[in-house]
Amino acid sequence: MFPYRLSYCTDARKHGNDGAIEPVRQLGEVVQSTRRSQAHVAFADHKRQLRRETTPRTHMTHETAESQAQAGLPKVLDLIRQIRIALLTTFGSEGAFHTRPVQTLGVEDDGILWFFTDLNSGKADELRADMRVSLGYADIASNRYVAVSGVGTVKRDPHRAQELWQVEQRACYPAGPLDQRLGLLRVAIERAEYWIAPGRASYLFAAVEAAATGTPAKVIGENKQMKQAPRLEP
Repeated sequence: MFPYRLSYCTDARKHGNDGAIEPVRQLGEVVQSTRRSQAHVAFADHKRQLRRETTPRTHMTHETAESQAQAGLPKVLDLIRQIRIALLTTFGSEGAFHTRPVQTLGVEDDGILWFFTDLNSGKADELRADMRVSLGYADIASNRYVAVSGVGTVKRDPHRAQELWQVEQRACYPAGPLDQRLGLLRVAIERAEYWIAPGRASYLFAAVEAAATGTPAKVIGENKQMKQAPRLEP
C-alpha cells in the first residue's frame, strides 16, 4: 500500500536523520489499527451471516400460522387471572374514547372474559352501539403488562351471574345475582400483547452494551403478540 515507505526509511538512515523515521512509524501504527478494526467488523458481519444461514426455515401452512398466532394466549390469560383489575375502553356517542376501571370476574381458556355491568349504564349503551373494546392490565410492582382488544357484548343472565358472584359485588347490586340492573359484559379477545420486564440490573447491562456497540437494545425481557378470530355468542 505504501511503496515509498522502504526508500524513505533507508534514505533517512543513510543520511543519519533518525527523526524522519518517526512519522513513518506512526503511519504504520495507524494502518495496522485500521486493519484490525476492519477485520473486527468483517468478522462480526460474517457471524451475523452465519446465523441467518443456519436458522431453520420451515414451510408455513395456514394452520401453522394460526397456531403460532394463538401461542401466546395461555400466558395472556394467566396474567389476566393474576392482575384482574383492568382499564376498559369503549367508544362514546361522539366517537371519543371512554375509559374506566373494571374487575375481571371470569377468564375462559378460549379467550372469553367476564365482567359485571349496570344494564342502564353509559358503558352498556356504548357497547350496544359499538362492540369494539380494549382492556389494559398493569402490575407495576412486578413489571407485568397486558393489552387486549376484542368484541364486547352485554346481556342479562342470572344463572351465569350466580356463578361469577362475589360478596363485595353486593355494594353495587344489593339484590344479589338476581338484581334487575345486573348485566354481564362478555369480551371475546381478538388481539392481545403482553410484556414481562426483568429487574433494573438487566436494563443497566443493556445500557452498557448499547453504549459500547452503538446499537439500541431490543425488547428487554419477554414480549409476545397473539391474535385469533373472536368467538361470538351463538
